[in-house]
Amino acid sequence: MKTFFAFFSLFFLFLNALFSEGFSISILPNCGITHGVLEEKIYNSSKNHEIISLLEWEKNLFLLGADAEISFKSFFVTAGFEIALPAECGEMRDSDWLNQKDRTMKTRYSFGENIAQNNVGFSLSFGRHFDFDTIFSIIPIFQTKYTFDSFERKNAEGFYSDDTKWYFDETSKHYPSEYYWSEEKQKYVRSVLAGVGYERYSIVFWVGSKVQFSISKKCTISFGAFFSAYSYTDATDTHHGSETKYRQTQSAVFSKIKIPFEIEFDLSKRLSLNFNAHALFGKTEKGELFVNGELNKAQPSGSTVQEILAKIGIKILAF
Repeated sequence: MKTFFAFFSLFFLFLNALFSEGFSISILPNCGITHGVLEEKIYNSSKNHEIISLLEWEKNLFLLGADAEISFKSFFVTAGFEIALPAECGEMRDSDWLNQKDRTMKTRYSFGENIAQNNVGFSLSFGRHFDFDTIFSIIPIFQTKYTFDSFERKNAEGFYSDDTKWYFDETSKHYPSEYYWSEEKQKYVRSVLAGVGYERYSIVFWVGSKVQFSISKKCTISFGAFFSAYSYTDATDTHHGSETKYRQTQSAVFSKIKIPFEIEFDLSKRLSLNFNAHALFGKTEKGELFVNGELNKAQPSGSTVQEILAKIGIKILAF
């Protein structure tokens, strides 16, 4: 026991000496919300790139997470994670344009509740502060972020015409508000659309910079711009009625932009109130389509993401 206390005391003295030379560790537990949509697309062919299918998964979630930062003088490393509470998070919409003579004609349309299943994110950032005076800094940052999202569409209804008419044509079938007679149950029942499951993995390598201003002795504000140097996405949607699996993979360079904003107010020497937010958007990233495990060489796929995220938390200076 004495050996343990002696080791602990020496370790504490070592940390104290080490951190007095410019090292620090801070922890930022936080909570927040995100509002956005994930899109997956299928094109008619690799030549004309006409969209024939579009799935839109709304992503409106409540987040819990934390960031931990180690800094040495002007350099810092930050690791973060976030997890969303499973809940209904918006709407999922499925549209098809199957008229071969007129690709502007939407022939099928369905929608239903989008239920979040598992949604997590992990990030790692490296950066440095370049202080030009006591109130102004430029902070170049390299960041990588991994995100996993999974959803289930439930309680869906849809409009289905043949492949030469608009989905809302008089001859279209409307589900599930339409009732029909069931001989098996001997009563009128509703038609029900089968559910759709969605799993999406993505990793993005961001490069960018922030500008930070000290607007008072206790308050700093920063904003900037980040660009996706490289991104990779692997997503699969499963149509449960037929159990058909559509897998899409895409990779792209400089296809996304992220605009961050942050404000921090010191409450004491070791505590500060932190608010940060960002807007993320970009162009469609195109790649391959696999149907039930087989590569569909004739029809490429595409994906896009739009997101607005905001978090608030208390930063704790541990050392």
